[in-house]
Amino acid sequence: RLGKKSEFQVMNTAQIFGALNNNFIDASFDFVKTEDRAKNMLFSKTYIQTNFEAISQKNFNFSNLDDAIKNNLVFGSIHGNIEHIFMKKHYPNAAILEFDDYPMLFQAFKKKIIDSFITYEAVIKTFIEKNNIIFR
Repeated sequence: RLGKKSEFQVMNTAQIFGALNNNFIDASFDFVKTEDRAKNMLFSKTYIQTNFEAISQKNFNFSNLDDAIKNNLVFGSIHGNIEHIFMKKHYPNAAILEFDDYPMLFQAFKKKIIDSFITYEAVIKTFIEKNNIIFR
């Protein structure tokens, strides 16, 4: 509509904040509105709602997050994303390792550095398909 061609770039959370603050990019997706972020950014209304799901190593079978926390599972999350904020708020005693981006998170899972991670249903389904992993 603006007569401009869209360009998409893959960045980690820290890079996105820097790029937005320095006007290198015009917009970003998948950010949770917080008081601090609202001071420096404009947020649109929610356009898409999706489910979150957990994936875990084969030897960890849990039916809910409370069970996983009680069994000392180590979770991975992308720093600053909605899953990270949710886990920190609702499970402050959970063991959570933070990663800058999905490739780093996926590598940690494959190398069994983390036992589980929570993310969007579509991301997990893609990860499962590409890595032949059992879905929980």
